[in-house]
This record gives sequence, structure tokens and C-alpha cells, in this order.
Amino acid sequence: MSYAVWIIVAVVVFAVLAIIKISNEKQKVAVRLLIILFVFLAITVSYVGVKSGADLKNFDSIVHVGKVYFAWIGNIADNVFRISGYAIHQDWSINSTNVTK
Repeated sequence: MSYAVWIIVAVVVFAVLAIIKISNEKQKVAVRLLIILFVFLAITVSYVGVKSGADLKNFDSIVHVGKVYFAWIGNIADNVFRISGYAIHQDWSINSTNVTK
């Protein structure tokens, strides 16, 4: 399964890169953002699919992988918010006892 997925990803990325060369300057930023989004989704969905041991041959397992994927993304967002909140509430003032003259 993984070889087929990577071949499809490579073909799509190659096609998008060919479109970037053809497109005008205004579209390049949008196309690059779409490429980054697509590569992110391809890598993360592949990772979650492999780790969950999914068999994508029927609809129920595709729905299961979707639920696992969005739960995984939700946990990542929750961790980022917790870390950011922890960093915000720290005392970031200069400690005068550690300053050398």
C-alpha cells in the first residue's frame, strides 16, 4: 500500500509543479500553499493510516481512519495550545542575579 501511495503523491506533486511553471505570478503563491497543504495531508494521513493498521478496502475502515486522523489532529492542536499557554504564563523578565557586568 505504501509504495502505491507514494507513487500517487509523486505524480500529483510533479503535475502541480508543472502547473506552477505554466501559471502566472499571482497564482504561484496559491499553488505553492496548496502543494504544502497536499504534502502535509498526504504524509499525515499515511502516517495515521499505517499506525492504525487500516485496511482501506471498505467504507467503514475509511470512516474509521478519518475519525482517527481528526482525533490525532485535535490532540496535536490541544498540545500546541497547552504549550503556548504555559509559555505565555511564564515570568519572562530579566533575572538581575544572573546578569554579569
